[in-house]
Amino acid sequence: MSRNYPGRLNSSITRVRPVFQALFGKDRTGKAWLPDILRIESLYVDPSIAACPGTMKGWVTRKRSYSDRILKQKPYSIDMIELEECFEHSVPPPTAFLRWLCENPIESQWLKKRDSFEEGSPTRSKRDDLFGLNGPDNETAAMSEALIELKADGNQGSRRKWWAFEGFTEVDCCLETERLLLFIEGKRTDPISSSTDWYEGRNQLLRNLEAAEELAEEKGIEYGVILISENPAEPPSPGEYERSYPHLEDSRKAELQNHFLGCTTWRDICKSTGLDSNILPRTTQDVVDRIKKARRALS
Repeated sequence: MSRNYPGRLNSSITRVRPVFQALFGKDRTGKAWLPDILRIESLYVDPSIAACPGTMKGWVTRKRSYSDRILKQKPYSIDMIELEECFEHSVPPPTAFLRWLCENPIESQWLKKRDSFEEGSPTRSKRDDLFGLNGPDNETAAMSEALIELKADGNQGSRRKWWAFEGFTEVDCCLETERLLLFIEGKRTDPISSSTDWYEGRNQLLRNLEAAEELAEEKGIEYGVILISENPAEPPSPGEYERSYPHLEDSRKAELQNHFLGCTTWRDICKSTGLDSNILPRTTQDVVDRIKKARRALS
């Protein structure tokens, strides 16, 4: 197969989903394998949580129809798949960062993206006001309006709002028990993005870490983020924490750093849980072939 085919080694399709779907096949509750993952030597997990992380919530393995942006392209041409809700799980941006960007709009990438919005559209007009392009009075009024709407709608209601300069993220895999919210960031050949759409220097992994913190606080449970990659990876540097969290005090940054649980590899995940590493597909086409074979068997 040509190496130019889209997403040939996509990590979500060829690593995250096959591995965790196989684990769900062993035990949907997670009791038989989640403690084994949390005890991997390269991870830093509170021993009491690792020993007894709890039982997986029912929504985690509940399936819904999902249109994958890679799979729907040619040559794969698979419009919809049935996918567990834990995968590509939509999570809102952190409230504190939304507020900071409303108060410091010049720090966002709006001026670089402005021309991609239709002239005269409500979003472009409001953001121009917020950036002071239409005078100081309009700037003051727009900032006040933005903060009022953020307080009223919250981060859950921020999708496509003119004042929202960070969007929802789709977490590769989100696991939740009655004790723990765990975000899995899966990689293969693709690097961690060092910038988000609206803020240069905001590490993708650390954005998700802050989002996990807010979501876990609402639920009253512990939280953490794990990076799983093909080969051993380095954790985010102190400088990345500084650049990603301009709105947070040092104590908050340190607290978040404590909840990045470390990096491991797909091979170590398989070894710790008793999965055969041969289940790992080489390419997206291998996954497509499996899907089409299963569909033919049902027809």
